[in-house]
Amino acid sequence: MSIIGSIFEVVQRDVPRAFTRYKEQYGNLVLFRGLRKNVLVLNSLQVINDLFDKRAPNYSHRPDSVFGGELIEYKHTSIFLPYGKEWRAHRKIMYSAPSP
Repeated sequence: MSIIGSIFEVVQRDVPRAFTRYKEQYGNLVLFRGLRKNVLVLNSLQVINDLFDKRAPNYSHRPDSVFGGELIEYKHTSIFLPYGKEWRAHRKIMYSAPSP
């Protein structure tokens, strides 16, 4: 499928119906690539649960920040920590603090 044809088809038609057609034709995962962007369409609750519940550590981190993390050495602060045990500990402390 060409990316230009796919983009115009989704824009011109009802998007949920177009994605349902793609599910029938290509399966539960449909990846659109183009214009330097990737869009992954998940067409199944089971696939969504598998990706986001069972594999959350793979997808729940922030991108590395060269400026904040490396240059000004804030990589161990809560906002620059990758998802993991240390990040969860920071979050637990922040949520236990009383709100102003």
